Amino acid sequence: MDLRKAFATDTEAEIKGVPFEYGDSTFIIARKFNPIHRKLFSKLWKANRLVVEGNGDAAEKKADEIMCEVMSKTILLGWKNVQLDGEELAYSQEAAYQVLSEMKDLREVIDTASAEMGRFKAHKDEEDEKN
Repeated sequence: MDLRKAFATDTEAEIKGVPFEYGDSTFIIARKFNPIHRKLFSKLWKANRLVVEGNGDAAEKKADEIMCEVMSKTILLGWKNVQLDGEELAYSQEAAYQVLSEMKDLREVIDTASAEMGRFKAHKDEEDEKN
């Protein structure tokens, strides 16, 4: 096995994002744990450590807020053909934060897709390129 072909990723794509199609919508997603993601997450977690490391609803709520803020600024970077309540929803960080906060299942879909190495591989297999 050629390790570079198997595991090398495109670091620029990991930060700038790649298209991810879901239904008839396209989301531009960066890779989870890219350097910008890690830096912002670390900063916000440290700033709110006493709350998020506590117990109860306040800790859970703050952890969700941090995750949504980090994802809306560093992972979900754009979209096309997205509607909310039947109306076209223009992309902005604020809109991304809103939908990620309101819709935990969307957040999970984006989070899972952003963690998949294959989306960000530097050397796409012929099979990958056909799909």
